[in-house]
Amino acid sequence: MLEAKEESRRSKSISKKDGNFLTKLARDSLEYYLKTGEKLRSPKVPPQLKEKSGVFVTISTKQGDLRGCTGIPNPVEPLVKGVIDSAIDAGINDSRFRPVKSRELGNLNFEVTVLTKPEPITSKSYPELLEKIHLGKDGLMIKSDGHSGLFLPQVPEEFGWNKEQYYTELCEKAGIPLKQGEDLQRTKVFKFQGKIFEE
Repeated sequence: MLEAKEESRRSKSISKKDGNFLTKLARDSLEYYLKTGEKLRSPKVPPQLKEKSGVFVTISTKQGDLRGCTGIPNPVEPLVKGVIDSAIDAGINDSRFRPVKSRELGNLNFEVTVLTKPEPITSKSYPELLEKIHLGKDGLMIKSDGHSGLFLPQVPEEFGWNKEQYYTELCEKAGIPLKQGEDLQRTKVFKFQGKIFEE
């Protein structure tokens, strides 16, 4: 519990100025990689951006169409490095989309979501699980029999989903049958929060 509070405090310590830096870093990282084929070196940053943190980078067109979204759910590397890696992955390795080209960058927006550490949702039944999900606040990650999937906290609001729709779509994204997803002996569900920064 103390660790979770520390993670939450850490994400809140990241200011709007830090967020502006991170979104620019995401753009610069992909642009540099597309030009050189190499990763941008991690710049000098304040201590809060060196802390290990989960992070996702979302790329969309100025018309609002998703162009790529990948990231690192667990706090396994410094935030600044996670942004660099995730921006490149979102731009060229998201299997749902063709790789971004340099000529597209002017028509793209970058969004960075800094995550708290995913914490398991302990519940004895599917209805109890749904009760513990807070729409608009909780992102979800699911794991079952080698399958996994994740939605950022902003996703259900963007699509207007209720809790059941949110969970059903999560299972579908992960390739997990809903009946299996409702079996909480077989399926593990985690929730996390995110601080969103947009260009």
